[in-house]
Amino acid sequence: EKSENFAPLFPALLNSYERSYMSSADGRFRITIDKNLYYYSMLGRTDFNGYLVEEPGIILEVKYEEEDDDKAAFILQNLPYRHTKSSKYVNGVSMTTGF
Repeated sequence: EKSENFAPLFPALLNSYERSYMSSADGRFRITIDKNLYYYSMLGRTDFNGYLVEEPGIILEVKYEEEDDDKAAFILQNLPYRHTKSSKYVNGVSMTTGF
């Protein structure tokens, strides 16, 4: 019997946010809206003393199947927001550690 050793895992980031869910009447498009995003880096820490960083703004995500790409393009072009890719994890690590 072979035994593998793995390094222990530790959390790198705590994040918190409020999320709202919506969907189209036919259920093909789902929207999530995240706001009040807070982050706390756990790198080199063993305790949590409250969130240290707040990310301003709101993240709106449109979710759909690949077959609905053409319809999604129409929806996205009619939203009055800047379209970007976003990761709460990447944003949180960057904002709390300077990476």
